[in-house]
Amino acid sequence: MMNELQFERSPHLQKHAHNPINWKPWGHKALDIAKVTNTPIFLSIGYSTCHWCHTMEKESFSDQDVAKILNKNFICIKVDKEERPDLDEAFTKVNQMGGNPGGWPLNVFLTPTAKPYFATTYLPKNSSERRPGMMSIAPQAARVWNENQENVLNDAQEIYAAILESQNVISKESLTVSKAISHWLSLMDKKHLGFGQGTKFPTPHALVFGLQSKNNSLVSHCLKTLESIRYSGLWDHLNGGFMRYCVDTAWTKPNFEKTLSDNALLIWAYTEAYTVSKNPFFKNTAVEIFTFIKQSLKSQDFGFYSGVSATDKSGVEGGGYTFSYSELKAILPNELNWLQNYLNFSPEGNLNEQSDGLNYLFTSQSLSHFAEKHDLNEMEFSARFAIAKAKLNAHLAQKDNLIVDEKVLGHWNALLYAILAHCNKKIPELIDQETLISEIEGLYSTLKFDEKPNHYLLENKAEGLVSLQDYSYWAWCYFELFHLTTNTKFLKKYTLLRAKIDELFTKKDLYCSSLDDKLFIAIQELYDGALPSANGVLIWLDERDSLNNNKKSNLNPAALQIAMQYPYGYAMTALTLIQHSNAAKS
Repeated sequence: MMNELQFERSPHLQKHAHNPINWKPWGHKALDIAKVTNTPIFLSIGYSTCHWCHTMEKESFSDQDVAKILNKNFICIKVDKEERPDLDEAFTKVNQMGGNPGGWPLNVFLTPTAKPYFATTYLPKNSSERRPGMMSIAPQAARVWNENQENVLNDAQEIYAAILESQNVISKESLTVSKAISHWLSLMDKKHLGFGQGTKFPTPHALVFGLQSKNNSLVSHCLKTLESIRYSGLWDHLNGGFMRYCVDTAWTKPNFEKTLSDNALLIWAYTEAYTVSKNPFFKNTAVEIFTFIKQSLKSQDFGFYSGVSATDKSGVEGGGYTFSYSELKAILPNELNWLQNYLNFSPEGNLNEQSDGLNYLFTSQSLSHFAEKHDLNEMEFSARFAIAKAKLNAHLAQKDNLIVDEKVLGHWNALLYAILAHCNKKIPELIDQETLISEIEGLYSTLKFDEKPNHYLLENKAEGLVSLQDYSYWAWCYFELFHLTTNTKFLKKYTLLRAKIDELFTKKDLYCSSLDDKLFIAIQELYDGALPSANGVLIWLDERDSLNNNKKSNLNPAALQIAMQYPYGYAMTALTLIQHSNAAKS
């Protein structure tokens, strides 16, 4: 028997339609039932290309014991974070306020009036030494509500107040370019490159700041990082494109998830690297990334799909990218010996201690460097590798086990288009202007953005509630398109979108991100996570617009104070300061 998600179109929600849990989509119907019956809510937010979302669906949400507890005690609501980034942003804030690391699936227990009182991420069915399980957390969340609702309501109010306070935390200091540079420098991983320790995300917008900083040490580190990750496990050496992150500090073990947004942002970073260094390696990599996007994510009409799942059709993480040693021997009987060192595979497997003999093929050095190191003829080695690569790709194509989420997300595509327009003057080979304009105008029109705006397309049907992120990214897109073409109709579109933002979204120091009146709080987010924040983008655009039109610069003082909390997390605000500083010097 299927639950109410059977009527939803999101691939992530459809995946959960067969669960024994009585899932409902987010909306007035589910929220009103909770309120009228005074029943708390279990909210789970995920997305279709996420490995741990697939894992939890299999381990916990498909389990009858878990379903029995959840159905008895909660109104259960499932959300696709890509459909509703505003909800994800708000409830991620709750999770962070609890001192938890970010991630998905995001699981939140709410009062009957949809105010959160406990949040966490992935939960297996049963507890272990490392983490609690659903069979302990869900009964506990139900029990505290049933036994002491007043305490729970007080906890929920405290969370609400803490988030409000966090949005109003104003440092006595304001961020400056030099303070931002100092913070970036303090986070540099000089051994493995990138920034920070542990799980490694490239965070392209932070790299763009580093490249534009004009600090020799920081610029050099960012260039080395971008060169290194192209020859690492983060890059798919067979089909191209970057994975979202690596689970190890040394960039060897990826999470196997590829998204449109991450790859779009990396085009920007590599273009900036090319601009700074004039090294064609960076230009070629930017072109290679967009080639992957066109080949693997292009929709049949306008726009690009949202991503490729970390889990294959058999439910195996990385199954679309890994090989057993026996498979490699069969595919490459004549190439195995000389290729083994270059692509780091072995009979034991190279993923982890429990790799079951599976190998992910990656290299940690350029082909020319490897050839020189092993006294090989580079041209001959390159030709032999191309033949081997073709055989491996043919084998993967035959398996046909990758899962693509075919939602065409308006804001992610607007982000890609903005970056392509921004980078086009520096790397015209990326895309010709006529094609870019056709793509932008076609998708914008199909989403009916000037009439009744929609957030995404699925099977060419436009739907979904828009948020500040949609408007800010489309504004960015048309801003860049005007500066690429100087066509004033694109400037007019940008101006109209900025006016619409002022009309629709409440603003104190920053804009609120959501138009959903059922959301427990109006989030005003400046922090740049995996994506540049909508507010950060708008502040950056406002500064560029004022400079281009000889207007007086009007830096947002609250934003500069908020960004002092953790400058690296506010790359767009830091980039705004660079724009301002450059203008002041000229």
